Amino acid sequence: MSVICSSVREKPRPCLETLLQITDTDLMQTYAHRLLEARERDLAAGNEEFSDRYRKSNREWIQYRDAECARRRDYAPAGASPDDYELACVVELTRRRLVDMR
Repeated sequence: MSVICSSVREKPRPCLETLLQITDTDLMQTYAHRLLEARERDLAAGNEEFSDRYRKSNREWIQYRDAECARRRDYAPAGASPDDYELACVVELTRRRLVDMR
């Protein structure tokens, strides 16, 4: 992130929004690939157990991410925008999720 955003320290919002858009796109592609794998396992097992658990895991992860970033927003350092601090958290945790899913 520091390479992409190094020149916009005073106004990080546009950079953070771009990073989130890129990361969300990557995450959705990985999500689709993993869901396809789960659906293939469902087909072999004759049920929807794998894809149901996969979807539930992702819904609960989004709830965790949003709650954690709202919590961190409350601890934004002096001089930092709480909104930007929260958005940076969303980018960070989304990127981590992407790594975990790969």
